[in-house]
Amino acid sequence: MTSRSIPERGAVLHLGAAVALLCPACSPRQPSDEVNIADAAQTARESIGNYRGEKLGDRPGPAHPTAKRPAPAPSPTPPASTPAAAASAGAAEAEEPDAQAAVDVVLTYHRLIGQRRYDEAWSLWDREGAASGMSPGTFAASFAKYRKYQAEVGPPGRIDAGAGQRYVTVPVSVKGTLRDGNIVTLSGSMILHRAGPIDGATARQLGWRLYESTLKPRSPAPSAANPNTAP
Repeated sequence: MTSRSIPERGAVLHLGAAVALLCPACSPRQPSDEVNIADAAQTARESIGNYRGEKLGDRPGPAHPTAKRPAPAPSPTPPASTPAAAASAGAAEAEEPDAQAAVDVVLTYHRLIGQRRYDEAWSLWDREGAASGMSPGTFAASFAKYRKYQAEVGPPGRIDAGAGQRYVTVPVSVKGTLRDGNIVTLSGSMILHRAGPIDGATARQLGWRLYESTLKPRSPAPSAANPNTAP
């Protein structure tokens, strides 16, 4: 067998050193290179915990969080009718002159005639007296023939309302004594009118005024001396 030469053996030694340098992991460990298993396990656990936190969204929030949208304002609701509003409406209706106020006007009218205050009685007619159908002078002359004049007034009827106007009928009976001593009786009714609570209405228009009269002479009752007298 042929023995190897010294140079070949040296080459092998140099090749082994080179391999040792290129693969430090293959070289023998020194005492300072030993790994602490406990520390490595703790580091692994911390790394896994950080990874899980990132996956679950535990990262710190942004420096400027998104502003919340303001809650929508509640839709306006129509004002409900309150007891105060209902009372106010009732008070407005109560302020209108009632049927008894119309009766008072009729009583005043006939009282003024009995006191011969004809101009004042004429002014109680609607449309500034024109509803009487007479001028103040003619009106006064038609009642000047009475020496005594008095009237009785019955209960008023229902107030008729429509188109901002009010009407009511009051029954009346009149007994008068003429200057020649004859007695005259009248029977019928008087219709009164006023405006409703409308814009622009004056205080006079809102009060009851005489609108029409159906008073007519009533025949005297039959006497014992003349039983054929018509009733």
